[in-house]
Amino acid sequence: MKLSPMIGDAAQAAYLDPGGKLKEFDPSAFFNHTAIVFGQRRSVLEMKAMAMATAVKWTERLWLEAWNKAYAR
Repeated sequence: MKLSPMIGDAAQAAYLDPGGKLKEFDPSAFFNHTAIVFGQRRSVLEMKAMAMATAVKWTERLWLEAWNKAYAR
């Protein structure tokens, strides 16, 4: 999964005005920036939510595996 261009484009949208001059960070422009990811148009915020959900599932699996190994008979 290559997200660097999406994040870079989102940062430019958040920090640069239409003339290319630096402006104060615009969180709405950053998190609502979209690109095609996994064959669908997704926003940075959606990608963040997907990454967090994946991390939660990974942590859940890790804890369950540890629990099962600790109480294996």
